[in-house]
Amino acid sequence: MKEDRMNNKCVFCGNIHFSKKKVQYLYRNNGDFIIINDVPAVVCDYCGEQYFEGRDIENIENLYQEFKIDKNKIIRKLEIPVEEYSALAY
Repeated sequence: MKEDRMNNKCVFCGNIHFSKKKVQYLYRNNGDFIIINDVPAVVCDYCGEQYFEGRDIENIENLYQEFKIDKNKIIRKLEIPVEEYSALAY
């Protein structure tokens, strides 16, 4: 993300220091998930809030739609257990 669009201030914590990094992005759509590695982002140096270019998010959304159509394009799948916190015995 271009830093001038953010007014050089993190909207979450107010910090003014950022770093450009490649991060992992979790895309969610109606209970489905896709994890994309190496997504370019600008990251707040204090709280870690991540900012992305709109075109990168659009690319991820398009990739998700492609995977919905052709599941053979998926490189790797993960099985993730899901629990309700209220159902845990603590």
